[in-house]
Amino acid sequence: MTGLATPMPPRPPISRRSWQAKFKPLRHTPPDGVLSGSQPPANGSGASFAITGAVSTQISFLGALSGTLYFEVFATTNPGIVGRVHLVLAANNIPGIKLNGEFVVELNTYTTSFDTFTFAINPATGLLKRDPNTNALVIEKSAIDPGLHIKLRRSLFVADVVEIQGLFTFTLAPDRLEIFAQGTLKLRPFLDLDVLGFLTIGADGVVAQGFPERQLRFRRRDRALV
Repeated sequence: MTGLATPMPPRPPISRRSWQAKFKPLRHTPPDGVLSGSQPPANGSGASFAITGAVSTQISFLGALSGTLYFEVFATTNPGIVGRVHLVLAANNIPGIKLNGEFVVELNTYTTSFDTFTFAINPATGLLKRDPNTNALVIEKSAIDPGLHIKLRRSLFVADVVEIQGLFTFTLAPDRLEIFAQGTLKLRPFLDLDVLGFLTIGADGVVAQGFPERQLRFRRRDRALV
């Protein structure tokens, strides 16, 4: 023992690139924007890339959205792409309906849940985590379910009279947009109702269905009566 610290080997260089690109997780909604990537040195099974950047897109029957993405791309013997996109609705194309909250697109090209570094979700609120000092989105290791999912957490208003607060899952098709809602329907100022609901938006307009899930609560002087 000499008391001298053993020098650490030099860290291998990481290459970074920036480019303007189109990212197409869905053929109906091709976002484009400025992306950047970092490439760690290749190992025995291949290389991995972290892709981040600002994106924007136009979704038929929904509107224009913009935001940021954070994906990990695995160019390995078992290749795949996993991560999340944070989007904000800039222009709403749904007549009579207003959406409040943040959209999260989750992508996992593997067939099972995959742990990766991406935007973290607060389990208490269902919203994306933010740094309390900088308000920046927090990057943490997160489990992403397989497939492509588009979700909105907060509220949906119909004609400024009916409000649904909860989680909304979106399904896109060439001729329509479908929204599955799970939350609380608030009919101002009389009623609170836990519901499962479906909205279909297409060229012919908006079709809505709702089903009571648990209990009905009537409001009186800001109190809920079961």
